[in-house]
Amino acid sequence: MPMVARHPELGLLDATQDGLGSGVAWERVHKTRPPTPLECVGCGGPVYAKVSPEPHRLRFFAHKATPDSACPLAGESQEHRVLKVLLARAARAAGWDAELEVPGEGWRADVLAVAPDASRRVAWEVQLSGITVDEIQARTQRMAAACVQVCWVTTRDAPWLGHVPSVRIANDAESGWVLTWGVEKLVGVRWVAPEEPQSVERFVALVSAGRLESHLRLRERFEFGSRNAETRGNLTWTHRTYIDAEASQQRRQRQAEARRAAEAVRHQRNIEALLERQKAITADVVDLVLQKTGAYPECGELAPEFAMGVPVYVRGSLAALICPVASRLPQSPKTWRSTVHIYVATAEERSRMTRYGVDGKRVTVVAAGTQNPGVE
Repeated sequence: MPMVARHPELGLLDATQDGLGSGVAWERVHKTRPPTPLECVGCGGPVYAKVSPEPHRLRFFAHKATPDSACPLAGESQEHRVLKVLLARAARAAGWDAELEVPGEGWRADVLAVAPDASRRVAWEVQLSGITVDEIQARTQRMAAACVQVCWVTTRDAPWLGHVPSVRIANDAESGWVLTWGVEKLVGVRWVAPEEPQSVERFVALVSAGRLESHLRLRERFEFGSRNAETRGNLTWTHRTYIDAEASQQRRQRQAEARRAAEAVRHQRNIEALLERQKAITADVVDLVLQKTGAYPECGELAPEFAMGVPVYVRGSLAALICPVASRLPQSPKTWRSTVHIYVATAEERSRMTRYGVDGKRVTVVAAGTQNPGVE
């Protein structure tokens, strides 16, 4: 049922405003004889002024006959009308102009609020009947194409909450109409609802002032309240401070990931360089150990216990180590660290070995001049 009607001389009349928005007393159109000629703004059919019963006593316009099924205002419930009045009054209290049942190209706003300087338009949409996520997103996009922001308001546990800018509200016996879902703040890395319920009037005022924005947060699962967990879409209303904080967290995370990726590449290159150095001097080291011991040595596999160097055995005993990782030496077994001779490919490697506590006399450069970096 419409909250506005059109009079042939008085123009558009809004039942939610004093003076019907045109400086006209309600008594001028309510229970008049003969009936005041009024028409529905939705379908053009005749309507008359009416007041709903207690407790709301809402003024509205009712169709004189069964409205055309194409009338967009037909079938609105009492709850729908109450919420439209609530939102219109909240927008006006925030200093904005607010009109009801405003048509646009492919859309119709329950309440269209316009900022005092006309820089913003916000449609406050009451959605109590069933609608799919795709349908409500399409309606939102049509309004966005007309430069109209929108906030969908429901009292239901609707599946589209969070998929479009939206809130869920309830009528609290003590506090009146309050939000039960839709506004969050960032605490650490978690999005949580405020501890105290927020009134609808306060929420509308904050959105109107630009202090709350619809934000696509990055976490799909979040905690609602202190105990309950719900899964919704990722849109929430929040303060710019929290949006900036999340963006900063994401920048730090991306930077950390980039550092880890670069470190992984560097580590892999160092491993490849180490293997190349080991391969390049292994034959020479085998000859040196053979000359020194008179027994043919055998090379084992790389292992953490040998600091990832190539172990060289003579008659089953560890006789030498080829290019171990210097930084791993302190964690290697003491049984060989002070006795086994170490062969390296560069003077730089030899220097690193001594920095990690190896006696320089036990380190021999076999292929001096190699430019590959070591692994630390």
